[in-house]
Amino acid sequence: MVVILIIGVLAALVVPKVMSRPDEARITAAYRKTHGVRPINIFNPACMA
Repeated sequence: MVVILIIGVLAALVVPKVMSRPDEARITAAYRKTHGVRPINIFNPACMA
């Protein structure tokens, strides 16, 4: 019985932190999509090296 109580308390502490992660993951993914891509400048020979 005590083990179930401890698992319940731990779950109550962990679940709210895990549930807020999808929003953070979406923000990070959007940032990486927009800032992670560097355009290729085909008109500058220095960029071709």
